[in-house]
Amino acid sequence: MYEFLGAEPEPPIIRSETSLKIIQEPRLQRLALYWQALRNGRRLPAVSDVDPVDIPWALSRVFLLEAADVDGGWRVRLAGAEIERGFQRSSLKGVPIAELFEPETYPQVRNRVDACVRGPAVMYMHGRIYRAANRMPVGGRLQLPLADPVTGAVTGILGMSDWSRSTDDQAQDRLEVYAIPVDVLT
Repeated sequence: MYEFLGAEPEPPIIRSETSLKIIQEPRLQRLALYWQALRNGRRLPAVSDVDPVDIPWALSRVFLLEAADVDGGWRVRLAGAEIERGFQRSSLKGVPIAELFEPETYPQVRNRVDACVRGPAVMYMHGRIYRAANRMPVGGRLQLPLADPVTGAVTGILGMSDWSRSTDDQAQDRLEVYAIPVDVLT
């Protein structure tokens, strides 16, 4: 069972799920199905299995994180144009994810990445997905673990953010976080 992750000012709700059916956004569902197909009987697909040609509909909002050898953190390997625009950068390639968030909110982001790796688990977030970056879009985010084909260790994360609107509504000022352990998926 997963514990509550993060701390104030954003105490996320962590729920352990057993199915990808919890995913509400059609594009995120489509990416999850693509990732499932890449598994091809294995526990996890490899970073090298991901082919941008297969997911042209997702490219503007997709991101790929890779483990950083030096500091034990994670870096952006690639990010779609809408993700880069959201962070007001012309390129995120090679940027440590710690640099993208304020020091007081980065631990929540890092905890979600760590939960994806440790499980390994598919992480799905729904609500104000850029809350840690103090932005208002409401939608979903998906983080899908990728493994080294030789060792099986998680070395990458394929992700996508899909938002449809922004809100100033306090009722929408929440984020639900779901962990779906890979080992329960068929």
